[in-house]
Amino acid sequence: MNSAKLPKRQTENLSLMTTFARVPGCLKTLHTRNGSTIRYYLQSIAAQDQHAPTICFIPGFRSFAFQSLKSEFLLSLSVKQGCSFLTWDHASQGESTAASCPSVKLWYDDALEVLNQVPSGKLFLVGASMGAWISLLVANRGPATIKDRLLGIVGIGAGINFTEDWLNNEVPVNDPAYVWKRPTEYHANGHYEIPVKMLLDSRECLMLEDEISIPCPVTFVHGRKDADSKLENVVSFAKKIPTASVQIIEDGDHRLSKESDLTCIEQAIIQMIEANK
Repeated sequence: MNSAKLPKRQTENLSLMTTFARVPGCLKTLHTRNGSTIRYYLQSIAAQDQHAPTICFIPGFRSFAFQSLKSEFLLSLSVKQGCSFLTWDHASQGESTAASCPSVKLWYDDALEVLNQVPSGKLFLVGASMGAWISLLVANRGPATIKDRLLGIVGIGAGINFTEDWLNNEVPVNDPAYVWKRPTEYHANGHYEIPVKMLLDSRECLMLEDEISIPCPVTFVHGRKDADSKLENVVSFAKKIPTASVQIIEDGDHRLSKESDLTCIEQAIIQMIEANK
């Protein structure tokens, strides 16, 4: 493939794919109990330091781990901090496939199996948008074999319970057979095709106030100009977690991918790692 003939965005994506293919043996495939086929990337330094934590990046809805500037940034940060690094494409996204209609429940279940591919050491979860919701589900409902290893969570533009917000406020037809075309600036077609069944099946994962118990520190990094996940919702949710704090980026949007945004995310991660040494 001649990258010189590709549009700028595709050229950037090709560069990121090359980044994740650079270290032999790190790109792997996992077949989960849900029937998903998950492509994940695990760069481990366990041989050098068995106590080094693993930074685990959980992408958001319709985000691709191997075409993400945040993934590449976090991989670089992991190397600089002497940490292992894990990321993956959710089932039906990027290089991963799903055996049935996906939902947050399926993606959460798959996440537990992917995290189990890290055999030892502390886990540091960095979740973007929906990935922050899945990170909190892991901390709240996951098995002790994972929860007891959590060093902390950083949520980037957290989209907690977003599926229910869409059902209540945006979806025109609340029918499992209906495919909703949600307008978005992030897709060439100008919309995402979202089965309402996916939103309904995600209700099992709603985080309700009376059941939230997070055993590790949480930092939400959120843009004041986030049009997809309202800042006030994240601030309100954070108040329910005694160990949580919110760092606001005044000019930040939902993606938080500018160099200045990534610097704020880096600082939040390093502060949490240093606090646990």
